[in-house]
Amino acid sequence: MTNIGMFAALIAAGCAVVASLWLLRWCRNPERRLEQAFSTFSSAQLRDFVIPDGTGGEIQLDCLLLTPSGLVVLDINDTQGTVFAGERLDLWSATSAGARITFDNPLPLLQARVDAVEQLARGIKVEGRILFTAETDFPKGHPPEVTTLAALQEALAPHQQNTKIDGSHHPLAAQWESVVNAVVK
Repeated sequence: MTNIGMFAALIAAGCAVVASLWLLRWCRNPERRLEQAFSTFSSAQLRDFVIPDGTGGEIQLDCLLLTPSGLVVLDINDTQGTVFAGERLDLWSATSAGARITFDNPLPLLQARVDAVEQLARGIKVEGRILFTAETDFPKGHPPEVTTLAALQEALAPHQQNTKIDGSHHPLAAQWESVVNAVVK
């Protein structure tokens, strides 16, 4: 093999390695994984946006999904480890690798977000969930609004056959558009 041929082979091998690493990183991207999962049971989604809260202020939402049965507000939490959570607890805690963190009970803020969406999309079902995206264990149980990605997919799986509806022909298109139009720019 000539020097030019060997150089071309090294360049090709280097490009293949770079492409493989890029593809691996692209596939493991947590945001992409969520987007792909959500698309299996929702027709549309809004991510990381602000809407009026219905009381003269504004409220930030992590995610809103349009499903055949209504709208789903998701608070996305990437806490991992063992989580101790309860509806009546002011603080929730998580332990992982010997570290312990506490965080405010997210349920009251989730309800405020659901209320804000209900003000904009009147007359349709709006539900809220706290979505834990990392490896999480709840040894003492958790409130019904708390879910994992696998559990959310399973809960919404009965609606999967109806998710690929053109947005303009979706039965809830008018309510969805009222939320989209209210997004604070």
